[in-house]
Amino acid sequence: MTSAPIAPLPTDVDPAVDVLRIGGLSSSRPRKALYDSIIERESAGRVRVRLAGEIDLLAVADLRATLDAATASARQVTVDLADVTFINTRAVGVLVDYSSAHQGRIRVCGAHRSTRLLFELFGAVEMLSGDLHPAR
Repeated sequence: MTSAPIAPLPTDVDPAVDVLRIGGLSSSRPRKALYDSIIERESAGRVRVRLAGEIDLLAVADLRATLDAATASARQVTVDLADVTFINTRAVGVLVDYSSAHQGRIRVCGAHRSTRLLFELFGAVEMLSGDLHPAR
C-alpha cells in the first residue's frame, strides 16, 4: 500500500468546512476500502478526524499520516470513532502516543464499548469524551 505525501491543511482558506480524505485499500481486494479517514475543519484551530471501517495494522501508517496532518493545522483534534467497526491495540496505541506527544490536544469521541475497554487498558480513559457509542 502506498500513500501520497500529505501536506497540512492550509491555514489561509475560507472558514467553511475543509475536508481531507486519507484512506487505504486492501491489496487482495483493491476496489473495496477497508478503512477511511477524513479531516474536517470545524473552526479556526479545531479539526475533527472521522475514522471508519477496520483500523487494523495495515491502517496504522495512514492513521499516523492523518494525525500528522490534523495536528499540524489545529490546536484541538477530535477523533470520531463512531463508524469504526474494528480497531486494534496498535492503532489505539498510536492515538494514545499522539495525545501524549501533543499534550492532550487529541480527544476521542464515539468510541464503542470494546474500544473504550482498550483505552482503559492503555490507562488513557481521559482521552475519551463522555459520549459512548451505542453497543457494539
